[in-house]
This record gives sequence, C-alpha cells and structure tokens, in this order.
Amino acid sequence: MEKIRSMIVLEIMGRPSKYISDAMADFINKIGMEKGITILNKKTHKAKEIERKDKEGKKMKIPEEQKMYSLFSELELESESIYDLMRVVFAYMPSHVEILKPQNFPMKNFEVNTFFNEIVRKMHEYEAITKKALMNNQILQNKFRSYMKKYPPKKQDQEKDKKD
Repeated sequence: MEKIRSMIVLEIMGRPSKYISDAMADFINKIGMEKGITILNKKTHKAKEIERKDKEGKKMKIPEEQKMYSLFSELELESESIYDLMRVVFAYMPSHVEILKPQNFPMKNFEVNTFFNEIVRKMHEYEAITKKALMNNQILQNKFRSYMKKYPPKKQDQEKDKKD
C-alpha cells in the first residue's frame, strides 16, 4: 500500500500563553518521533487570548493570571500505514483529520478487521477510564455524605451561609 498523506489540526487551550506554545511544540516533536510518521510541513499559529464577554456582550477585563489562551497547529503528515495514522489520531486527538492521498484505500478483509478492532480496543480503554472515574466520584460522594452526617454544620454556620 502506498504511503498516506494527511493534514491534521491540533488545538490547545490554557494559560499562560508561553506554556501552551511550549506544550504544542512538545506535541509536535512527539508526533515526529512516532513510528511510521514523517512530518512534511508544520505551521503553528500564535496563541490568542480567549475573549470573555459579560451579559451585555461587552469584552470583560480579566486579570493576567486568569486569562486563557488558545492556539492551533496544522501538520502535514506522511504515514507508512493507516494504522500509524490511527495511532497518532488516538494519542494526540486532533480536532481535524483530512486524508490528502491516496484517493482510494484498497484494503483486505484482514486489514479492515484489524482497523476496527483497534478502534474497539481504544473505546474499551476509554470506557474503563470513565467507569473508574465515575466509581471514584461515587466513593467520594459517599464519604462526604457520611462525614456530613457525622459532623453536621453548626446552626451559626448555616445562618452565616444564608447571609453570604
């Protein structure tokens, strides 16, 4: 099978702007080191502040330490196989993927099965992580309820909370 040429878009949001710029550079370096992947072109756009607006739609003034930034990078990749590209997609979760070449994918039954089984494996992995997080959340909620029964808030604390 011929090599696959694709375009992916990676987006990142956070603060401060230097941190997300450095994080993006790290992502791109890691992608370039992935087995079967070659970065042909890359373009990273400058981090931009995410504007927040009040109820009237006016731009809010945000303290520097609370400002959020976003940036994105466009990468043109060459992959040895569809599996190599799929690994990158699952590992780095781009916001957009576009196959540039080839126009058609002649795949054998075995290749299609392997492709879908890898998708299913990843979905089960994410499901296990989600179930564990939900279970931990439930345990924490139960512990909190137990604590609140054992140590209920004092009346003066409840009255103070109502005033606030």
